[in-house]
Amino acid sequence: MAVLLYSLLAVIGVVVGHYQESLISKGYPESALTLFRLIYLQVSLPLAVLSGMALLLPRSGWAWVIHGVNIVLNFLNPCFLPLMIFMLLSWMKPQTRAYFIHNP
Repeated sequence: MAVLLYSLLAVIGVVVGHYQESLISKGYPESALTLFRLIYLQVSLPLAVLSGMALLLPRSGWAWVIHGVNIVLNFLNPCFLPLMIFMLLSWMKPQTRAYFIHNP
């Protein structure tokens, strides 16, 4: 889910960059559009790649940690905040640790 949302935000950044001249002619400030485009691309694209790579990790102790870090990184997005709180709580359960063969 995070991969799709971050990819969509990156695409929005590209679209804003593509239509920047048109938006400037409609009265939007150029500096704000450039900042918007860069922030969306520089934040969303790496998070989409990291979230996608986390899906391909094997079941191991270090993968459990990487998935936990990915959950915490998703706290940066307010859209995910309610979901991530419950996901982090379920991630800390012993059953999840046992699935990833993590012995604390």
